[in-house]
Amino acid sequence: MIMDEEHNNSAMEVHSSQAVLKHFMRVSFVIYLVALLYFTLGKSPAVMVNGSGYHANTKPFQTIKMYQNMFKSSPELKHTAFLNLFGNLVLLLPMAVYLPYFIKVLRNFISDFLVVLTIIVAIELIEFYSHRGTFDIDDIILNAIGAIAGYVIWKICHVIHLKRKHENTPVDC
Repeated sequence: MIMDEEHNNSAMEVHSSQAVLKHFMRVSFVIYLVALLYFTLGKSPAVMVNGSGYHANTKPFQTIKMYQNMFKSSPELKHTAFLNLFGNLVLLLPMAVYLPYFIKVLRNFISDFLVVLTIIVAIELIEFYSHRGTFDIDDIILNAIGAIAGYVIWKICHVIHLKRKHENTPVDC
């Protein structure tokens, strides 16, 4: 009788922690989406480059190299360079965590990555055509690297979750 009671308490703790996790993921996803829209499309219209139209960088690593040079040559621009490089790395990282959490068919790397890559390209095109930013292949590269890191984080947490679920212990990740 005591064993059944302990098992029920353990099962209730697992269910409770899973409910808390689901609620946290839903709320944090909404907050993330609002922040993503703000940081990508909530900006003021992009400034025309040399009066000749809106800028599009289609040459890989051109912008990344520019920011690397800023780090080396311009102490006052280090902050701007860091924000742009780091910001693009982490911008879509959460999306690669949320998608497989909410959508089971995206729980393999290729599916998750292709969907996130589509979102990345869509954001770049919307920024360009709405004049809310520039199309930059380096943004796509950095966002994609961040998305890969996000998937790795999700996968690690998912494996831990499955292991703990199998062991019937409370789930934290």
